[in-house]
Amino acid sequence: MSALTNIAVIYLVMGILIGLYALRRPDTGLRGAVFYALGLLVLSVAWPLRLINRLAARRQPPPQLPPTPKPFMMQRQFLQQALTLADIEQRETPNDPYQAAPAKAFGFLNPQWQAFVARQPESCQWWSFTAEHPCLPDELEHIEGYAAVVAGEPVDYFIAAKWRR
Repeated sequence: MSALTNIAVIYLVMGILIGLYALRRPDTGLRGAVFYALGLLVLSVAWPLRLINRLAARRQPPPQLPPTPKPFMMQRQFLQQALTLADIEQRETPNDPYQAAPAKAFGFLNPQWQAFVARQPESCQWWSFTAEHPCLPDELEHIEGYAAVVAGEPVDYFIAAKWRR
């Protein structure tokens, strides 16, 4: 229903209710006069104000949604250094004196790392990478990780660290 239809229905219902009340209790005197004056006020003033309010709300532009971040796309120029799988796992094994993190490659992310390694072909090379990624108009995202490279091109990557500046 449109705003005008809603207003018309409200106006009609209010008129019917006031009319039914007037038929049921034909008050004369001050009480009846006050009732009819208030009814006339509501019917003649309130609905135009509601209509003006609805029309003004329609003129306001819709609220803007926050921009969606651009997805990170791995590129060859981000590659830094060729490594072996054993080197990566040694570099990324946490040295936690409190032993709160597991002593495995990437600590708590070890299951994700193992799944990533299992997806890669045997012939791939392992490279570290670093990238500055413009994720939002005024924000840069710094990303570090490791990439599986086949025939000189990165085919998949694992993010080890990411933060925004």
